[in-house]
Amino acid sequence: MVRARTLRSLSPVLFLDGSLSQKTTSNAGGRWDFSLTSILSRWERGILRQPRGGRIEGPGVRGHSLPFRGRTKGPGIPATRDEGAINDRKRDTIQRPLFAGSRPLIACYDAARESSSSRFYHRSPPSAQRTARNTGAFSTVKYRRLGSTGLLVSVIGLGANNFGRMSASQVAGGNLDYATATAILDACRESGINFIDTSDLYSEGQSEEFIGRAVKSYRQDIIIATKAGMRWAEGVNREGLTAAHLKRSVDDSLRRLQTDYIDLYQLHIQDPLTPIEETLRALDDIVAAGKVRYIGCSNFLAWEVVEAIQVARRYGWPELATIQPEFSMLEREPERELIHAAAKYKTGILPYYPLASGFLTGKYKRGMELPEGSRLSRLQWTADQHINDAGFDLLESLEKFASERGHTMVELAFAWLLAHPEVSSVIAGATRVQQVTQNAAASDWELTAADMAELDQILPNTPGPGVGNLPRRRGI
Repeated sequence: MVRARTLRSLSPVLFLDGSLSQKTTSNAGGRWDFSLTSILSRWERGILRQPRGGRIEGPGVRGHSLPFRGRTKGPGIPATRDEGAINDRKRDTIQRPLFAGSRPLIACYDAARESSSSRFYHRSPPSAQRTARNTGAFSTVKYRRLGSTGLLVSVIGLGANNFGRMSASQVAGGNLDYATATAILDACRESGINFIDTSDLYSEGQSEEFIGRAVKSYRQDIIIATKAGMRWAEGVNREGLTAAHLKRSVDDSLRRLQTDYIDLYQLHIQDPLTPIEETLRALDDIVAAGKVRYIGCSNFLAWEVVEAIQVARRYGWPELATIQPEFSMLEREPERELIHAAAKYKTGILPYYPLASGFLTGKYKRGMELPEGSRLSRLQWTADQHINDAGFDLLESLEKFASERGHTMVELAFAWLLAHPEVSSVIAGATRVQQVTQNAAASDWELTAADMAELDQILPNTPGPGVGNLPRRRGI
């Protein structure tokens, strides 16, 4: 127990073998008693908070610091303690407090992850995936960390680009009314799906409006991710990643979502006209104002993600926690570069179009006309790529693989993505309640290394050694 009025240094260090070292220096004689456990407990309950710079504030310890050894010049401490995430990074270890339920934990993960020699995958820590309880009965949906954050998200998320009347600025989406959208969101809650992805682009803000109205009574139970940066409104400066546009857009999204914070705010597409420093500085202001908890991006190249992270570390701004690319068994570009960058920087991948715009559901058959209003009927370039003899030959091989193991094509498509530990959550759209239930159940199937190797023989565009010549790299 440390008895101190002036707590100069309290530095807990957890070593890889699990032992805890604590060193303190203090001036005795004060009336405040703080042990490490006490301080962490008070921090978790919101009595203490640690804003940027690492300084603890609260009754009896205002202005004193809780440094963590090995802290790098990087993203800083979040403005609120709600998720308790300290995004400190070192090359070989992470040292940070994690909060699971109501118990404060100090955890240190070995970031040198086990690799599979045939697929070059990095394995997540054992605790990164778990089954958790939702608001009702026991949920079988699994949960993973949202990238580098401490938030847990369902491995199957809901893509809300179907909500509202599809606008001319969208290349895909649906025309779901508010009642249907509400039923789908309620089904997500019942199934344990807690990650909802939308954008200000979707139905020109109507998707956000539907979500805001529907989830008001259980807002604290879900993780809302939205995006900004694509053009959909009139005005020459109503697009891109400028400070002016992002600060205006986040306020508009908060109003439509009827909430005072957004869990994950994503840059919808890279903006070649705006310096990344301007974009990240604006996001730092937005996070510091409490409007956004974490930031991410979508449709960035691997080097653009790395550049943004390095710039953020240079100036102590929030880092990109996630990246959202198109990724499926038929679109494997992220495996060449992006997935390796994500593993290195612990950036969570959130695949969109996991079913290749519906082709991997198996509902399209050889020789049939595309149903009017279907996504593939609106995405002609995607249809031209898959709706042909070679595409159907591949689909039939995958259907045979899944049926031999007692699973559907949808379950195979999701299981294949989730076999990549860098994936935090698969963003799956739904137009019916039954689809939500099916999507949630799809997280049960875990493919083995042998399954993945067999699928590599079936699927096209399996990545080879690449420019990095990965098979020749040394290892233990």
